Amino acid sequence: MSTRESKRKIPQKTDNTGTSLAHPNTMALAKYPFARIPIDANLHSKSSRYPPSYNEHLRLAERRLHFNIDALCQIVAKSVRQSSDDITLFTKIAEGGSFRVFEASFQDGSKAIARLPYPCTIPRGYGVASEVATMEFLRSQGVPIPRVFYWDSSASNEVGSEYIIMERVPGRELSETWQTMTFKERMAVVQKIVDVERILFGIQLPVSGSLYFKNFLGADEKIVDIPDSAGGVSRAKFCVGPSTDNWREGIEWLYKFGEKRYPREPLYREFYGRKLVDPQVQIKHLVDYLKVAPHLVPSGEELNAPTIRHPDLSPSNIFISEDGNITGIIDWQHTAVLPIFLQAKIPKNFQNYGDDDSENFRRSKLAEGIDVMSESDKKVEMELYRRRQCLERDAKQKDADEQMHQVREAIGVDIEGWVPNDEFKSAKARAKAMKSEMAQAADSENERREFEKLWPFQDHEETD
Repeated sequence: MSTRESKRKIPQKTDNTGTSLAHPNTMALAKYPFARIPIDANLHSKSSRYPPSYNEHLRLAERRLHFNIDALCQIVAKSVRQSSDDITLFTKIAEGGSFRVFEASFQDGSKAIARLPYPCTIPRGYGVASEVATMEFLRSQGVPIPRVFYWDSSASNEVGSEYIIMERVPGRELSETWQTMTFKERMAVVQKIVDVERILFGIQLPVSGSLYFKNFLGADEKIVDIPDSAGGVSRAKFCVGPSTDNWREGIEWLYKFGEKRYPREPLYREFYGRKLVDPQVQIKHLVDYLKVAPHLVPSGEELNAPTIRHPDLSPSNIFISEDGNITGIIDWQHTAVLPIFLQAKIPKNFQNYGDDDSENFRRSKLAEGIDVMSESDKKVEMELYRRRQCLERDAKQKDADEQMHQVREAIGVDIEGWVPNDEFKSAKARAKAMKSEMAQAADSENERREFEKLWPFQDHEETD
């Protein structure tokens, strides 16, 4: 077994009988096909929940993953101490922003989750390792997080992919129940979320970075041990190491890869005279920013304290029981330890400022006639209503950014064009109608042709 392989496994835990709660470091994998297991036909298919409304071939290519289903089923069964013969169904249940999620159902009624990152999910290796360590560490601190049974941060395995095998969280997503909850029930859930945040903000950590199991990182990598419960580091299990947050060293990246190119968003090209943009301008701005940055950091130790926080505390990542208790919080990828002044912000799904209704203390109202709308249109309107209640709109965005935001919202797509599967056709129709209406408003034939060419909600080049 290689050094790196021996570092991917969760350290053994035992219950009060001395029985191991984690699977042994080596697992014998059978090589026979699982012909008898009902396999969902959509396991290897394109995204079944949120197909992109444009540039579909690019988005799907980024997420296309070839892996061994038989080997994955075998690992899932062994990780929960069951036989592969006990699996009654193996199905894909979600396509997130970074992971494809599968569920294995067993004869005894239990379930287990397998999460496989897309090939485009970065950083490779470190991301999975840090997420698992983060989950294990925060579970030990009392945060409601599903238990990890087994994991591998290398794609050089029988499955052919990195993976995390974990507990199935009981309950329902908060996003599924929020609209039907009373105000009192909502307040009770928000208070429980605040209680979880209080735990996170109360954890004392030595430095900023991301969490890892101490024996995962090599001797040549800079780490700082996290003291154990007794306050010592000699037997420390966790450490803070390289950050897996979603950011790059901007100047270094631009120097290495920067070259003249058109803005990726077609709508923005007009602002640059439809010419190639030189990255040297952005490099200069970043250099100037770095000169100012030290003066933006608070001087007091209290505001610079290393703090850990969930990077995306959205309702879809929070599971609650029938009685309103939080049963689990998922999707801890890209979690980073940062100074508290960078972490102290309202989760975006609970913000309610930046729009006219909120700033003028007007209650948002549902559109007239919502009761007679089709189910598809009703879902869109309910989502817009929720956003008007909760989400931030940055008042300082450029006019073009605000236009793009409003158009995306009207069509019902996200920033990459993804749209719920049952709204795909209606979203395409709204985009077509909006394009036609805006093109007719052009002042000249040349302007109309240019607009139609740069219309962002259609297949277009992203690498020019």
